Amino acid sequence: MVGATLQCLDMASDGPGASSSRLPKPIVARQVYDGYGPSAIGGEAIATWKVGYFIDHFSALLPRDRGASIVEVGCGQGENLQGLRKLGYSDFCGIDISEAQLTQARSEFGLVDRVAQADAVNWLAERPATFDCILAIDLLEHLELAELLELGRACRSALQPSGQLLVQVPNGVSPMNPIRDADITHVRAFTVQSLEQFFRLSGLKPVAFHETPPRAHSVGGAMRRGFWKGAARPALRLAALAIHGPTPGTQVLTANMIGIAEVDTNGA
Repeated sequence: MVGATLQCLDMASDGPGASSSRLPKPIVARQVYDGYGPSAIGGEAIATWKVGYFIDHFSALLPRDRGASIVEVGCGQGENLQGLRKLGYSDFCGIDISEAQLTQARSEFGLVDRVAQADAVNWLAERPATFDCILAIDLLEHLELAELLELGRACRSALQPSGQLLVQVPNGVSPMNPIRDADITHVRAFTVQSLEQFFRLSGLKPVAFHETPPRAHSVGGAMRRGFWKGAARPALRLAALAIHGPTPGTQVLTANMIGIAEVDTNGA
């Protein structure tokens, strides 16, 4: 099977003129995404932090085989791809509609032959049963319902029978969530129930849902993580039980939520 990297290089039909119709208000949205460069979000320090965030929260969830074929949809400036590289994965690539962000990925992380501009739905549709793992991190919240379901089904078609989809989305259950409305292109947050619904409507079987607690990457981070684990989370969990009862999904309380789904062979 042709590796993911070579799949990314074969992009003649999805070059700079690629349609951005899979995202809301395409022209305006692309202008916003193009403005996500390092000067707008805090520079190299933030990029480095994001690489560490990915490693901390996703390393245990990725395929064990370091040769697994992995693509990230909406890879942006490539922080997660750099995380894959640091973790030892060799067959990975990313696609995005923003050429400005991809330019940053190439210059900041040297991902010259790993990223390409493309419409995700069309690109995935042209590569059926190709990937062991598809990443959609901080992407689904940007999509209207029809676009969301279209992308989900495209991911399903591009996954191998044993493949998995890993997503990260804003958590609608998390109180005082600064992420849900932190971006003017966000159109939704998710709960465990609605993310599970998305998976099933995409022909995927939900596997697990995970919190993203504070990282212990510094003294301050370690203190925040300890406070979250020992005080904040138990209090929030108790409040959720008091207000809603044993409602499914209220056990995931962090601002972001990770969801994992696999190909539902019974529904194929």
